[in-house]
Amino acid sequence: VSIERVRPLFDKAQVNLAAWRMDHVRLVFGDGMLGHAPRAPYQSIIAAAGGSELPSAWLDQLGVGGAGAARGLGD
Repeated sequence: VSIERVRPLFDKAQVNLAAWRMDHVRLVFGDGMLGHAPRAPYQSIIAAAGGSELPSAWLDQLGVGGAGAARGLGD
């Protein structure tokens, strides 16, 4: 699952995924800080952007023994 909140980036990602036949990747338009509960629990959560704190939704959606990586925490 990949979540994008900027519509032009979401649209471009859809085009790219279709061209690459990446049918196994689910692209969601929305607020990534909320995660994507319908597909939880996740074995891993990787964030390329975010705030200064880890969203509680991510922790709620991370499976037991799962791992997370996010940049900029504590900045």
